[in-house]
Amino acid sequence: MNHLLVKKVLPLATALVLISSTTHAERYNHHTKKHYSTTHYDYARVVAVEPIYQQVKYYEPQQECHYERRRIRGGNNTTAIIVGSLLGGALGNELGHNKSNKRVGAVAGAILGGSIANDVTRGKRTYHSQNEQVCTTTQQVRYHEKITGYNVGYKYRGKTYYTQTGRHPGDEIKIAVDIRPVI
Repeated sequence: MNHLLVKKVLPLATALVLISSTTHAERYNHHTKKHYSTTHYDYARVVAVEPIYQQVKYYEPQQECHYERRRIRGGNNTTAIIVGSLLGGALGNELGHNKSNKRVGAVAGAILGGSIANDVTRGKRTYHSQNEQVCTTTQQVRYHEKITGYNVGYKYRGKTYYTQTGRHPGDEIKIAVDIRPVI
């Protein structure tokens, strides 16, 4: 088991050491004590900042209301139907000859009297007008300007450079300086 572990891990460890020493050798030569390729960070003075705007579309509900005059039909004349039923019931009761006939006559008279009263008052339904508020909602398109970034001008060692950033940089901006020989 240990032999298998050494057989797999040793080549991997050797490769890591070689990669690490090669990377280090590219940046620094031990014999000449000189750096050949390096990146470092510095700060440059910001000389101009201009916001970048983007128009954003959104919808805003807008409600408009007005009053309309509406004609509303009144209900049936229930008083006439009740009186007709009572009179029909009383008349049917009087026309019956015995107790059983009087009951049947009263019920039939009440139904007939109510129906007649309903028919008579049907053509006499009442109407009245009233103001009713009617509202409609529409979606109004609106636009809003939103800052999405900044155009930034900065000076480094006497030269002016430009970039875009997502946030306001302030008075200084951090920059990466890459120094390498051009052959």
